[in-house]
Amino acid sequence: MVLGRAGRQYAGKIIVAGAKNAHVPARMGWDRADSLTEAISMARSFVGPSASITLMKWPPIVMADVRVGWQIGKSADRQIG
Repeated sequence: MVLGRAGRQYAGKIIVAGAKNAHVPARMGWDRADSLTEAISMARSFVGPSASITLMKWPPIVMADVRVGWQIGKSADRQIG
């Protein structure tokens, strides 16, 4: 589930824990925590002790197999030259 503008009206705060790139959560308008412990602390300070946790994990949406045009349908051991 991706929270766009319409979905954000139902979420008070989105906290991303352990993101490698701080720019991405900031670009999405989300808060970032270095660890899960820090994220839980941030949530409790925002909501109170009744804060709940939702874990969303899914595989990559797109997986591409990229090849040079002449390689399509040809043996992978063909040399260029």
